[in-house]
Amino acid sequence: MKYIKLFFSMLKNNWVLKGAAIIFAVLIWSYVMSETNPYYSVTIKDIPIRIENASTIEQNGYAIIGGIEGLDTTVDITVEVRRSDYQKVTEDNIMPVIDLSVISGTGTYQVPVSVTTQYGNVEAIIEPYVEVNIDEKISRTIPVTYELSGGDSDSYYYGEPTLDSDTIVISGARVDIEKAEQGIVTINLDDVTSDINKSMPVDVYDSEGNILDNVYIKDTFPSVVVNMEVLPKKSVYINAMDSISGTELLADGYEVKGVTVTPSQVEIAGPQDILDTIDEAYLETIYINRTDKDFTVSASVKEIDGVKIVKNGDVTVVVHIGKIES
Repeated sequence: MKYIKLFFSMLKNNWVLKGAAIIFAVLIWSYVMSETNPYYSVTIKDIPIRIENASTIEQNGYAIIGGIEGLDTTVDITVEVRRSDYQKVTEDNIMPVIDLSVISGTGTYQVPVSVTTQYGNVEAIIEPYVEVNIDEKISRTIPVTYELSGGDSDSYYYGEPTLDSDTIVISGARVDIEKAEQGIVTINLDDVTSDINKSMPVDVYDSEGNILDNVYIKDTFPSVVVNMEVLPKKSVYINAMDSISGTELLADGYEVKGVTVTPSQVEIAGPQDILDTIDEAYLETIYINRTDKDFTVSASVKEIDGVKIVKNGDVTVVVHIGKIES
């Protein structure tokens, strides 16, 4: 007992011994840990669940209400692993699975989550079941239209879009399909500078304007082919004076003083290299009858080779008549 007291008295008053004791303790702890390799628990959150045999549901004439996208397909899992594997555990080596082949009809199913792990053992599955609601699978035809968004209407002409079909056949769970009202393809014109000819997705809406994400067309996501003409455009002034004919029929002593065209400009669209060569547009011939007063006529802009008139092709022209000044 005397020697033990002497040892602790020396340890209390000698910093070298204190340091040596700490180092010795750490060495002993490290040795014990390396030899025993104890278990630790680690929880990985929001691990994606792999879904197996989903196709068998539709093959049997049923569908998931809300679609697979509507299922809760992540899970938190606690794994018990040795200390040496603790840092290795990630969601990439934990594999939760649900098997939908257990579904045999309509109703609500609590499908169990089974888990395998590359390291350690599964200690706990938080929310070990996925609720799956099943209804009869049906198909239905609904109309399709389009909406435009974005674009540069000051610089480009956008023709009327055409769709390769004005209907689509959708399929899915009866309770979902019966809500569907129409399909809408949104044509985004931002950064579009040439003709459109491609397949675009169709969003399916209910009667209240809500998108239904859980319907399909012929077992794929809905889409239609959109064709749309897109051309550069510009505005040019209309030259009306050169379109007037029959000034010799004016009353004696009168002449055309000028014209007022409303609107004064016409929009044209076409290839940029052709647009660059056009500075003005002309009207179809305006014939003058014998008169000594201003008169108003409707006139059309003449067609221009290589471009199309897209706005203000018909105008109102006021021809101003006045006495010839001597």
